[in-house]
Amino acid sequence: MAVWERVLQRRIVPTLWGTENGDYAVQGYAITGPSCLAELNLPDGESAVVIPATVLEGYFHAQG
Repeated sequence: MAVWERVLQRRIVPTLWGTENGDYAVQGYAITGPSCLAELNLPDGESAVVIPATVLEGYFHAQG
């Protein structure tokens, strides 16, 4: 997670964090358009964010 700690210090968003239990926490730009949300058909209590491919690629590249 050290690579992403440096990213956080520079306040680059969106961001992806690996958690201690192997899950990921994601910060991104909220999808708020009603038609987009309807298309995603998310369960109650869930939301979606947009994450550029470069964020995911950079994170997984840093993980080796």
